[in-house]
Amino acid sequence: MNNGILFSFSRNAMLQRCMREYFLHTNYAYGEYETGAADRERNHVHLLKQLKNKSLFKSAIMQQSMRKIFVDGMMVSDLKSSVLHDFYLAKDCMLLGEYENDHLQHPLLQSFYYEEENFADMFTDLQNDLTDWCKRLLENDLFMHLFREDPHNFYPVTDDVPSVFVGELEIHFPMCGIIKSNNDYYCLNFSNNADFYSCQAFLHLLYCQHKLHISPERVRHVFINENEPLRLLNNDFEVDISKEIEYLAELAGAYFNLHNELQNLTDPFSIPACGDKDLCSICRFREFCRG
Repeated sequence: MNNGILFSFSRNAMLQRCMREYFLHTNYAYGEYETGAADRERNHVHLLKQLKNKSLFKSAIMQQSMRKIFVDGMMVSDLKSSVLHDFYLAKDCMLLGEYENDHLQHPLLQSFYYEEENFADMFTDLQNDLTDWCKRLLENDLFMHLFREDPHNFYPVTDDVPSVFVGELEIHFPMCGIIKSNNDYYCLNFSNNADFYSCQAFLHLLYCQHKLHISPERVRHVFINENEPLRLLNNDFEVDISKEIEYLAELAGAYFNLHNELQNLTDPFSIPACGDKDLCSICRFREFCRG
């Protein structure tokens, strides 16, 4: 059994990309409650672990405000102002260097940390992108229909990372929340990769069935990303359960084989680095890894 080992699509992709990056992320960096501990090296790796590329940074800002709607009862009409408020806080945190003392307070841009761009232009572009994303969501009929529902029909995902069991395998996946509308339940998920929609839909079904006791035929799947603000899988969309289980089992088998190779190791530099040096140039940990 592999209970206790967090399996997710993002971690699996990281492990396949670079075993050293994966080790630094999962084994070497301090956990969130150990920040500031005596070992400065591992504490610094924990800071690097928080770095986000622009796409993830924007998604994190958007998800913060979406959680305010689901959990705190914020009006959807306040989405834009909330997103900009969180953006300004994150920007100030970076410009004032406050992230050095608190790695988890606000999203931290990788391109800012590594000084890869002109800061003024970068922040202006990000603000414009977030404003445009909010505008398109607030003009989307389905989005506005769902968020006009009674807040009692909102089911926030309160877990830090929601998970379901497929047999003995615990799979973690992103989901923002669920909204009941006309006796259907709409699962809202931030995802930029359409290749995973079908598998994510399968996980939605399991989550709704086992956590909320909702029958599968009443579950709908909504994916949000900055390029295509809202994608609703058709009501006649059907998940091929046996195919998805086979796919997940294959992914997880390869993942755990590599993961187990790293369990007794303590030195990151004893683990092979990525063979594709082009990927090294965009890695969060390159400052540490390259020395």
